[in-house]
Formats: sequence, C-alpha cells, structure tokens
Amino acid sequence: MAEVTTPEESARKILATFIIYFNGQPDHVLQLNSLLSRGMSLEDFNNGAEYAIKMGWIEKTIGNQYKLGDSGFTEFSK
Repeated sequence: MAEVTTPEESARKILATFIIYFNGQPDHVLQLNSLLSRGMSLEDFNNGAEYAIKMGWIEKTIGNQYKLGDSGFTEFSK
C-alpha cells in the first residue's frame, strides 16, 4: 500500500529538495523535473506545492518553474 502524505508533509519535502539537494537559497528557481527527481509523485508534489504556495514558501514562476521564497527558507531552517 502506498504511503499517504499530507499536503504539509509534501510541502516540507519540496523545501528539503530545494535546500538540501540543490543548496537552494531564497529566490533559487528549480524546474518541476528537478523537484520530482527525489522520488516524489506528481500527485504529492501538486498537493505540496499548492500548500507551500498558500503558505508563501514557494511561488510558481514561468511554465514548470518554482522559486523558493524567504519564508520557505526560514521555515525549513527552524
């Protein structure tokens, strides 16, 4: 049975991908395929991205690009 993650858990995985795997700092932009490269399903990503955008942690830019916000960097660093 597949593990079910909450939108917040998925959002935190997105932050971890930016910061741990890509040494992201605020305003760092990644393509969707880079964010999915850590094994997250597209469904989990979409749920997490929606949550993270709502919280102001990331923002969707052009096409399939996402930008790490100051608050996302701060939230992950807590």
